Amino acid sequence: MTAVRTIAAAFAMCVATAPVVAQSQSQSGMSFSLRATVPVQCSVRFQPNAVPVNRGESVDLGRFREYCNAPRGYRLVITYTPGTLRNATVQADGDSVTLDGSGRAVLTQASGPRSRERSLQVIPGSAGFDTDRLQLDIVVN
Repeated sequence: MTAVRTIAAAFAMCVATAPVVAQSQSQSGMSFSLRATVPVQCSVRFQPNAVPVNRGESVDLGRFREYCNAPRGYRLVITYTPGTLRNATVQADGDSVTLDGSGRAVLTQASGPRSRERSLQVIPGSAGFDTDRLQLDIVVN
């Protein structure tokens, strides 16, 4: 619901500051053109578990909320220390990616605006969890 309020507030602010152009069509009437631009806003907020929870093979790291109002969608990208996390699998409520050690991987691609909250788990590779850096970023399409 907060995302809806944010969009509504952004729209209201744009409407309040948008230029209004009056055009006279005839002496008896007048029309107005209104044009508003809503800025693209995207964010990822991560709430880690105080202590990562082992669930069999996977480690539950916490929850995150992704929000992006980009009309053409976005990619949720995982950035980590290059050379680490080889063959580790990162999962977020149905989406998963196996990391190759490159330091960057796409977890999700969205074709339009989206707001959702998900849990984040990692199934470590043979080297275990060998980094202290795991970052989630949104890249707008």
